[in-house]
Amino acid sequence: MDAAKEAGMKVVGIGPGERVGHATWRFDDTNGLKLANIVS
Repeated sequence: MDAAKEAGMKVVGIGPGERVGHATWRFDDTNGLKLANIVS
């Protein structure tokens, strides 16, 4: 994630903050995840 962000990319992390906390957007799971939540 850090390398992708350093390259100017946006990162979607799905999982606990301890594991994917550096993501641009973080979700606990995919339940209810919608593309509009990310691109808005």
